[in-house]
Amino acid sequence: MSRKPLISVVTAVYNGASYIEETIRGVLNQTEGDFEYLIVDDASVDGTVDLIASFHDERIHLIRNEQNQRVVGARNRGLDLCQGEFVALTDCDDLSDPNRFALQLKAMRSDPELQLVGANAQNINADGQPLVARAGRDERPELTRARLFFRNQFVHSSIFFRRSGVEDLRYRTEFQYSEDYDLIVRCAGLGRIRILPEILVSYRIHGDNLSVLNYSEMVRLSGQIKSDQLKEIGLEASAEELSLHRSFEHPNGPMDRVAMHRLAAWCEKMLGAVQYSKYPCADAFEAVLYEELISLIERQVNFGNSGFDIWNEKIYRQAMKSDLLAYLRILLKRIIY
Repeated sequence: MSRKPLISVVTAVYNGASYIEETIRGVLNQTEGDFEYLIVDDASVDGTVDLIASFHDERIHLIRNEQNQRVVGARNRGLDLCQGEFVALTDCDDLSDPNRFALQLKAMRSDPELQLVGANAQNINADGQPLVARAGRDERPELTRARLFFRNQFVHSSIFFRRSGVEDLRYRTEFQYSEDYDLIVRCAGLGRIRILPEILVSYRIHGDNLSVLNYSEMVRLSGQIKSDQLKEIGLEASAEELSLHRSFEHPNGPMDRVAMHRLAAWCEKMLGAVQYSKYPCADAFEAVLYEELISLIERQVNFGNSGFDIWNEKIYRQAMKSDLLAYLRILLKRIIY
């Protein structure tokens, strides 16, 4: 019996001829070379298969779907075949830094309780030219976990997780277009999660991104994932509360004084639920909530909305006091605008 690889790399691709060669090279050029590379072609008709077959590397395993299974089905087929101790995911249009696997493996081995690790990304355009880097910081895993209540901050092509204990972990078809968010939240319930501060992935932005083509459905499903997390701390959020909560990640323009008052009440309600439910990372949740509030208030000011007094609500005052530099920045903007 042949020795099992240390890492299983999974890429699902459908009609990815434009970028798949670059993606494959990014994987094959890793400084940590103990891996199998499972590429699931989801019934492409554009020459993708020929491009994959042109790479003569025994680590590559091409799996072909006779019928299109869509991205969740294709990714799950790859996960079904994984043999490695760890799984690395990468999309068919993104690029991995040569040190990605080595650094993520090092993080995993240094923390046995770490279940999943991501990394920061450099956005690139369709031609591979750099756009904005997703600058990050090395923060406590508890903060990273708490942020999932508000948004998915992980880049899918940076996900690297430990298979032990989650051998049956798969994407759920009912969360198509937000399936990575759902998978990460479930992993977070099984162990620690972390995002490395290094930029280890180039995330390609182009007109065929699934997140671009299916934005409204992605927003709806991510709202469901947030709602499910809130239920775990005893909160059955109303439609209005979920709409307010959605404004943290997906702002819809200026909010009037009434909406800002209701948002403050919702935030107070969340803090109370976290404390009552004995959520293990209550201090981290509070810190993240204050950061989210500061960002939301600053966006409102950027929208030209200065028709509310941030000092009228206790929780807004607490948020401002947690970051005086941010408060001064917001105050200056309100004067200018």
